[in-house]
Amino acid sequence: MNNTGDLKEQMYSWILAEMEQAEAAGMSVSVDGEPYTLAETERLYQVMEDAYYMKSYVGDQKGRITEIDFEHLNQV
Repeated sequence: MNNTGDLKEQMYSWILAEMEQAEAAGMSVSVDGEPYTLAETERLYQVMEDAYYMKSYVGDQKGRITEIDFEHLNQV
C-alpha cells in the first residue's frame, strides 16, 4: 500500500474510533459537513480523501459538546 493509502487508512480508523465514542455519548458526527453514523462507515470510506482531517467540536448554549465535526485539511 502506498503512503496516501496508509494515510487514508489511519484517518479512517481514527474517525471510526471517535465516532464510536461520540455515538455512545449521544453525540452526532459529521465529516466535511455531512452527517454520518456507524451504519454508514462504508459510504464514509468511499468519499474520504487521502488527506489529514481535523476534529472540531460543536457545543450548545450550556457549553456541552453536542457534535463532533471532521474537516479535511488541504495542507499540513
